[in-house]
Amino acid sequence: MRAGSEVDPSLFGAPRDPKTGDPDRERDHLETALLREALDRDLPVLAICRGLQLLNVAQGGTLLQDVEGHRCPDELEVHAIAITGGSKLRSILFPNER
Repeated sequence: MRAGSEVDPSLFGAPRDPKTGDPDRERDHLETALLREALDRDLPVLAICRGLQLLNVAQGGTLLQDVEGHRCPDELEVHAIAITGGSKLRSILFPNER
């Protein structure tokens, strides 16, 4: 999932805050449909940043639309992650690693 657009506030029943970026409704629709299908099939879902926000909204939650200091428009990698050795995720991403 690419970084970027915010989850459309209409998906959680809120008016759009003027500080909130323009929503990408097509992306929201596609990703929500994929997420719901995964949940309906009881598949594991890895949700980071926007993905976690979308998961929250798909499950009936709401979001704060403006979090001070949480914009990094000039950076490709906004949230660094570390994949722990011996974890399920590491075994999936690096199946030949011992």
